Amino acid sequence: MWRGRYENDTGLFPPEAVKELTNGMVNGGSDAVSHITIELVDTIVEKWEGDGKYGVRIGGTGQWNSREWIIASDDEKERGEWHSNIKEKAAQAANLKYINIKKEKTQNIAVELSNLVVYCQATGFNPNFVEESKFYEMCSLSESKHDKLIEKNLLQYNNRHLSRVYPQASRITSTNYLPWPMWNTGCHMVALNYQTADISMQLNQGKFQANGRCGYILKPAYLRDENFRIDIADTVVGNFPINLKVEIIAGRQLSRNDKSKGICSPFVDVEVIGMKFDEKSFRTTSVSSNGLNPIWKQTFTFKIICPEVALLKFYVEDGDFMGAKSDPFIGQAVFPVDCLRGGYRSVPLLNQSSEPQELSALLVHLEFESTKHPDNKILQPHHDLQAGRTIHGSTYAGQPHQFQQQKSISSTSSNFSNSVDSPLRSASNYSPTSSTTRKTSFQPSTSNSVESSFSQENGTKRNGFLKFLKRSKN
Repeated sequence: MWRGRYENDTGLFPPEAVKELTNGMVNGGSDAVSHITIELVDTIVEKWEGDGKYGVRIGGTGQWNSREWIIASDDEKERGEWHSNIKEKAAQAANLKYINIKKEKTQNIAVELSNLVVYCQATGFNPNFVEESKFYEMCSLSESKHDKLIEKNLLQYNNRHLSRVYPQASRITSTNYLPWPMWNTGCHMVALNYQTADISMQLNQGKFQANGRCGYILKPAYLRDENFRIDIADTVVGNFPINLKVEIIAGRQLSRNDKSKGICSPFVDVEVIGMKFDEKSFRTTSVSSNGLNPIWKQTFTFKIICPEVALLKFYVEDGDFMGAKSDPFIGQAVFPVDCLRGGYRSVPLLNQSSEPQELSALLVHLEFESTKHPDNKILQPHHDLQAGRTIHGSTYAGQPHQFQQQKSISSTSSNFSNSVDSPLRSASNYSPTSSTTRKTSFQPSTSNSVESSFSQENGTKRNGFLKFLKRSKN
């Protein structure tokens, strides 16, 4: 049978009904006559003669492979070449099938499924990865091995290869390890037990708010620097260090999970989680027997060297917690520091599974200052904090350029327009009110614009606070 075309149909035809066409006679190019693929595994290859023609017969031997193909040739010499080449390929295919069957039995690998994975190859961690490892090799390691591999240049390994960290087998109750040490060393996939609602999952949900909990987050420049050390702050290059002032002002509709009807004495833990030299936490005082509208008005200051990888965590508990029958937990919220904005913010509190709690919120005020220029307030810090994640931004990330100071100071008080009801949102969700606002924010500011900005900011603070208290009492 010959592969050919009749009018608009393509198929197999008997030899007497087929006329061979040369390339010059074919209209339509290479698509005029298509080709077929013959699977040589479990086949018999032999010489064939019929009607004075020379050919090679390929026949299936298996129960599910009973098809037969005849490949014609012009003479005996051409048939001999076809026969030897096809027979050699069939032997190689049979040998490869035997190797795959043996591999499936000894290594518990599904070969057909493994062949679909064409991007990465799983290997063990090789300390001499610079000279011996291929770019497509990746390693999977348990949480217990992570700290040991830091001394073997795990951070530099993650600049060249992919890595995955998973919980150790001894966690039979599906508990989770703390994921931020793995994030700090640049590990790409940090696997957690999603069925367990604990602090690790809360941090994971908070960190990936930066991309809408979809896809990946780009590393800052210093995690790609070969000279960076996670425990030495002086090795950080390309960062934008800040002083973050967090004022916990008030709360509303705070109650425990045991439905205590607001009869609780709440306090707030404020913590920055990230590099070891940035981690710090504070706690407010307890407001006695007032979960409806407690007022704290306490301010805490964090000096953050690497805000690009830091998380700001709010954790609210009951100070009157007694005994094991009730849970002191009231609410929590976690946000990436490089996605925060300054001014009055309403922080919606979530439950332990990171699900929204109706009406439960904190009123906070955030203020950002550059460590290198402490007298200048930054009203839109995410522009500077996320600059090191792009090729264009890495050229000026962390540098005390006058361009950045002017851009931050010239921002108007429009950042505080939705002071109460709008939650802390990521930078990806923020968009200027118009293209004109975006352009003017990059222009040098005058003294009048600075004074106007600060005066409007103070007025918005007062109005936002009164509005929050009024809504709480109602």
